[in-house]
Amino acid sequence: MIELLPLFILPFLVCLGAAHDVHNLTIPNWISGCLILFFFLLAFLLGLPWSSIGGHLAFGAGILAIGIVLFAVGGFGGGDAKLLAATSLWMGLSNGLSFLLMVAIAGGGLTLVILLLRRMPVLNWQSVNRVVLHLQYSANKGVPYGVAIAAGALITYPSTDLFQTLTG
Repeated sequence: MIELLPLFILPFLVCLGAAHDVHNLTIPNWISGCLILFFFLLAFLLGLPWSSIGGHLAFGAGILAIGIVLFAVGGFGGGDAKLLAATSLWMGLSNGLSFLLMVAIAGGGLTLVILLLRRMPVLNWQSVNRVVLHLQYSANKGVPYGVAIAAGALITYPSTDLFQTLTG
């Protein structure tokens, strides 16, 4: 049973990043760092071919470059860019486009919900969850896109070569 524990590394870390993003509108660097570290650890322990590891690395690096550009023009937070790149490393070239599509769909829906929430009159703080109030009041701080990244990862992860190798 303990051999299945590695299956939960990616879901646990992206959900932790999403939760942190919802509460603080930031994603700690250590979450992205752990994703990178555990990817390489699992890839080597599972004996993934070097060509496959290289494809994962190339995709993750490409997404990081795009994320840096999006951050520079104000379209993305720095933590979002790093989490997206670290998660892309797990997806690799073969699942990368479906992952990005799922992130885009989840991100679009999340953005619409938050924009609608921010257009509503200020809610009675006693009858609403503090997280909802926080998202409503943080109109100038953006969207917790870590939630969309986590959603895309959770949907796409089962079809990755890492997951398939782990479940054998």
